[in-house]
Amino acid sequence: MDWAVLRRIQVFCVFYLSVVTISVFAGSPGHNSNPTVLRPVENCLAKTFLENRSGTSRIVIMITGPTSVGKTAVVQGLAMSEKGHVINADKMYFFSGNFSIGTGIRDLSSLLRDRAHLYRILGPNSDFLSETEYIVEVERVLKGIDDQSPVFFDGASKNYLAPLDQAIPRMIKIGLKWPENYNIENTIRARVERAVKAGLIEETRQLIADGLEKSIVFQKSPVYQIVANYLKNKFTLEQMKSQLIIAGIEIGNSQYQSLRRLSRVIWVDSNPENPEEAIQKIRAIMAEARETGAVMIGKSISS
Repeated sequence: MDWAVLRRIQVFCVFYLSVVTISVFAGSPGHNSNPTVLRPVENCLAKTFLENRSGTSRIVIMITGPTSVGKTAVVQGLAMSEKGHVINADKMYFFSGNFSIGTGIRDLSSLLRDRAHLYRILGPNSDFLSETEYIVEVERVLKGIDDQSPVFFDGASKNYLAPLDQAIPRMIKIGLKWPENYNIENTIRARVERAVKAGLIEETRQLIADGLEKSIVFQKSPVYQIVANYLKNKFTLEQMKSQLIIAGIEIGNSQYQSLRRLSRVIWVDSNPENPEEAIQKIRAIMAEARETGAVMIGKSISS
């Protein structure tokens, strides 16, 4: 097919996705909330990706969950054991530059090489990708994957997960959550201590020196804002750490409540100190999907 024609089809698919999504949530006349109205979008992206291959199905899994629950460690472990691909779905991980400690990004590229996608693809002064731009980038990545290995989406940015769910409605959605009675504060406190020891204050100071205080990552990150206030002598080191812990707990709880609104999510307990437990549970879900073909019909699999 001519590339120009293919590109027009791609743009139409993404545009249609946006229109359908708006219609569903706005309750526009002539549309209802029945998922069947999204099938044309599925035909645009998901069918091409999942079916137009050598006859074998591909496992596609969204791994999401609140901050500090251990998402990236779980995704990393799954990708390495399953020889899979990882596609970023966290808005803070798109940016190049020295945002490593403040955003918590792990350098998956060094571990997974060409199987880690959409990490650090934007300049430090860029804006966030729009939903449409993200879906276009995802489609570009998917078209370049020739093998039948699993694909894992890694992230908690709901403004990307929702359209992604619409575009590939048959993927398995795994939500990582803290175990019952788990002490979230201790986990976030330890994370803050590690970040400070790793050079969070120095990283923030350097970002300000480099003129990146006005960048969208810096402005939207509570971590950098809190540390910047510490550097302005607005509070002590201990007060800064306390503020970071409070912010981490609030963000985690807010993300969890927001992500709970996604449909057909299989929630799996995840202890950040022992990601292998969650990895094994997800591998069991993947084995069941391969055996039953559930991923091909969009059927949720109970854990």
